[in-house]
Amino acid sequence: MKNILTLSDFDENNNLVEPNSGIVLFFAEWCGHCKKLLPTFEKIDEASKDVSVFAVNCSDSKDEDVKTLMKNFDIKGYPTIFWFVDGKNMGKYEGGRREEDILKFAKENGMAGKKNNVVGKKNMRIVMHLFFIFLILSLCSLIIYRIYC
Repeated sequence: MKNILTLSDFDENNNLVEPNSGIVLFFAEWCGHCKKLLPTFEKIDEASKDVSVFAVNCSDSKDEDVKTLMKNFDIKGYPTIFWFVDGKNMGKYEGGRREEDILKFAKENGMAGKKNNVVGKKNMRIVMHLFFIFLILSLCSLIIYRIYC
């Protein structure tokens, strides 16, 4: 799954920091039900042009960020699914686990047409940082060249 979220993707009210709309799966790698559901989420992510799906890996329950997320979202078991519209936490998703059920729910509840890609946004930030570093190094090189040549 490419859209993996971490604690930093949520605010203190359990809303998504970026105004994303979609369904978020909290899973553990060792959970049999999660192993069945993850391919469904991956299939939705690859096939749907309208609906965003995200995942939070809660496998390392000793990790402080994972503990915080589990506490904040009151996660008692796996898989647990929440849904968000424009970043706002709308609550637990209690619908069917088939691709059709999830897509239908997403479209009926304002998540269609708002496909987001967390990985793309994070990569864009990295590219921008690298660009500025390159720009600064270029300017430093130019200044050094002018001074010594």
